[in-house]
Amino acid sequence: MRAAISFYVAVFLFAFGSASGFNSHVATEGPVKVTIGEIDAATEFDKAAAVEVTVENSADAPIRVRLEMAGLVDEWYAVGVAEKEIALGAKEEKTIAFRIACRKGGLSALYPVHVYAQFKHAGKDHKVHCVQIFESDFQKAMTTSATSGEMPVNIVPARGVLSLVSLKTHRVLWRFFDQPQVRMPVGWKGTDDRSGTSFSVGTVYRETGKDTITMHPPWRGGAGTVFAEYLLKLPNTKKIEFHFANAIRDHSAEEPASDGVTFRVYANKENLFDRHTDSKVWLQGKVDLSRYAGKEILLRLESHPGPKRNTTCDSSYWAQPAIVTGEPPKQLTAGERDILRRQARWHVNPHSVMSQRPRGPVGSKAFVFDLAEGCAAAVVPGSKGIFDAAIAFGKGKQCVVFDGIDAAILDNRIGEASGVMVQGVEYALTTITHHLLMGGKRFDLNATLHTDRGGLRIRFDCPQRITDLALGAADQKARRVYYGHGYCIEEPKAFRAGFGGHNLSTSHVGFDFENGVSLLTATDNPPDHLQVDPDRKTYALHTHLNATLTFVPGLNGAFDCAIRYQDLFDK
Repeated sequence: MRAAISFYVAVFLFAFGSASGFNSHVATEGPVKVTIGEIDAATEFDKAAAVEVTVENSADAPIRVRLEMAGLVDEWYAVGVAEKEIALGAKEEKTIAFRIACRKGGLSALYPVHVYAQFKHAGKDHKVHCVQIFESDFQKAMTTSATSGEMPVNIVPARGVLSLVSLKTHRVLWRFFDQPQVRMPVGWKGTDDRSGTSFSVGTVYRETGKDTITMHPPWRGGAGTVFAEYLLKLPNTKKIEFHFANAIRDHSAEEPASDGVTFRVYANKENLFDRHTDSKVWLQGKVDLSRYAGKEILLRLESHPGPKRNTTCDSSYWAQPAIVTGEPPKQLTAGERDILRRQARWHVNPHSVMSQRPRGPVGSKAFVFDLAEGCAAAVVPGSKGIFDAAIAFGKGKQCVVFDGIDAAILDNRIGEASGVMVQGVEYALTTITHHLLMGGKRFDLNATLHTDRGGLRIRFDCPQRITDLALGAADQKARRVYYGHGYCIEEPKAFRAGFGGHNLSTSHVGFDFENGVSLLTATDNPPDHLQVDPDRKTYALHTHLNATLTFVPGLNGAFDCAIRYQDLFDK
């Protein structure tokens, strides 16, 4: 590893810009002023709160204004209508009210609500956007639920996937061996001070990264076992399965190795799965729940230290745990993935790569863009649109191909048996519309592609909250990685750089790949982290919410890409 001069200097040089102001709860556009009033603090689940919106017309002529309330996240939802149209006379002011509420599982936190006002004035279309921040405090409601022992029932869709990772309705139980069981509050996460028992949710990387529940059995003050429970109402469907994968954490040279963890699955106290393993790679598991169709069951996951009751290094993983009803989503085979990659390479430069376009059962649609410096970009969607596409950048044989876009909605991964199913894909010009199903709810996610001053931009828009967004794995390794305060890492090993002024201090990063092509990747939203893992060919800048990803390829190194990114830089 060695340092280079600051990578982001290449962008900032001669490219200073002005900061834009924050859209607050009061906003004005032309003659229309919109104000969102204060919202009372929410203390009860599913109790409606008023969102009062005042609209003023300062013009000498009447105006019709269409109001839309949007931007609710987590468990918040609109009660009744979320759009209204009002007529304002000259110099008139009106106040209307929307209503919002929060389902069980919402957090005690600060939340936003957005209001958009659209109108026409003097022959032009106008749009006003304002934001109000409000507070929720559900501590009392959560404490009452925990002490009463109530667990919310999770409804499993008749056809689709219910991911356990995204649920906040679980209950953790633990016990020291030969001692009474201890129940934690519903939705509890963290580490218990008394026993060391822990429960957390996040992405865990073995040979691949997966959304994972991590549990550690009691070890402080004695050994024991730990459980996670979920109350489920199963549909009256013929095929119902519980899918997951197991592994345990790595240990350092200074630590003794774990002797393994026993993973068990119960339904209504009936043991349906039992496996003891010390595997550091994912082991797939599946349990048939079809016999419980139409019934309510208590699904219980146990991480037990094993027959020796040795809890050393026993952090245990339940990866992508999900109830799958009906036929599970079809995944691309290795052969189909290879066809997509070859098709994407051909589109980048059909003359120098191969004389005939590769054919196959996938990749009948392609988006091809000419970029700067003779480079091109090609996006060849798979059956799940951009999420299992092949995305190529470069010129001729100097080309790198990525496996689509990795994304999650409310912590549910898209396109896998983990929460969000792609039910269909439609194309209109350069917009890819994905029809998604999550927890029985249907909605669309749009990915819009366009070129901009030598770069490719992909804009993602979704009514549900996007919690993760990044480029998928590459088909080759990067020799150099550039990020932050001038860091240039040659032949990098796996690392994760969290966003912040002292580490990942920019919203763009660069890579020099093995075959001579370089790529700058940027996001208009603040990034969450940079994930690099050469063994998995992962070079991904992660962000969230509706966002635009920008890609600038080149053949003269990442610094040249950064210099050309100056014209696209929007910070």
